[in-house]
Amino acid sequence: MVLIKLKKDTYGVASDYLHKSLEYIYNPQKAKYINAFGVAAHDVDSTESQMKYVKGYFHRNADNPLIHIIVSFPKEIKTLQTAIELALHIAFYFKDESQVIWCIHYKVTERSFYHVHYIINPVCFKDGKLYNSSRKNLYDFTEYVETRTGLKSMFFYGSPTSSDDL
Repeated sequence: MVLIKLKKDTYGVASDYLHKSLEYIYNPQKAKYINAFGVAAHDVDSTESQMKYVKGYFHRNADNPLIHIIVSFPKEIKTLQTAIELALHIAFYFKDESQVIWCIHYKVTERSFYHVHYIINPVCFKDGKLYNSSRKNLYDFTEYVETRTGLKSMFFYGSPTSSDDL
């Protein structure tokens, strides 16, 4: 089963949560693959600057700094190449309206080898509207993941203090 966790972080715009989250996913000891839509995927500062630019353009600097979704694949996903293909299919969900960067981390757990961190700018680059992380929208995303991966999926909300890994 694919597990999908939405980290509910409300540290606010004054925090450096976006920067810390990007540093975490770019960590070379964990990161096996990084890619993005609508934002640079080569260093923390470029990614952060581009996301902040979109927020500033739409005067949304006081809103939630990011949406952080972690998708954990079951142990049936044994190769990095398969994880990359699935992560890309999942990222397509956001590409038409959001800046999204994703990174595949490798960590052997009881149920998984690979998990993906999606850091999403909550401000739509087309119209400046905010992403609504309601249960309905997360359920729709979960159905999309099931369709694209062919694997049963389940979502849950993680607390701000929960681990960044699954």
